[in-house]
Amino acid sequence: EDYPEKDLKGLVDAYTHTFKRTNLLGQICSPELVNYANITKPVGFRADGLGEENHMGTYFPKNIFRMKDVWQKAPVSFESFYYLNEWKVQGWDIDEIIDQTLKWHISSINGKSSAVPIEWKDKIDKWLKKMGYRFSIRLVEYPDSAKQGDVLQIVMWIENSGCAPLYNSLPFSLRLKNQDYEIYSNSESNVTEWMPGDTIVKYEIQIPEQAPDGIYYLECRLGGGEYPVVKFAMDAPLKDDGYYVLTNISLC
Repeated sequence: EDYPEKDLKGLVDAYTHTFKRTNLLGQICSPELVNYANITKPVGFRADGLGEENHMGTYFPKNIFRMKDVWQKAPVSFESFYYLNEWKVQGWDIDEIIDQTLKWHISSINGKSSAVPIEWKDKIDKWLKKMGYRFSIRLVEYPDSAKQGDVLQIVMWIENSGCAPLYNSLPFSLRLKNQDYEIYSNSESNVTEWMPGDTIVKYEIQIPEQAPDGIYYLECRLGGGEYPVVKFAMDAPLKDDGYYVLTNISLC
């Protein structure tokens, strides 16, 4: 508050124009500057003081409301007030803290490298599973069989049971594969749009004329290659190269 607005905006401009690909965060203490930064590129926010009564009940809500949509394009990160062990000593309501952060679309927390009270282990484990994104494929619609030259139509119901999207635009690819032949299809799906809740996506796989007859596995992968592989929260078979086996289709 002691610096001229034009100087602060100059610092923000240097930040947003220098880091082209990195996910950026602003400070919750200045929603106006976070909103200004978002004119150039998506910028989320960082907030410390998590757990403390005044932060939780007054300071966080009023500031988050003033930049309430930034979580859709950039991450939200919190840092604990004290340590999680101290939260328990202070008698703070861990369930209320967890519920509020999920409502605020948390992607990460800095717990200051401190131990977690063993009595809270199950609650914290469940919290971690809800932070950020958590994808599963709930349903796949596909034809039982196809022939050479066909365009295979695939429909998927993808559930994000987390509280935030994925902020890196990773490739989502499909393939048909058996021991003799592979057919790849790199979808144009924008995975950063898989918001919390349900998403229906449609894909096409062109079957080459020279593809041999046989039974093929329909497989999918998020990431891979030069990118990290993102695991799905489902028990479908997972191959070493990051592809999940969804079903099989007969080509004849």
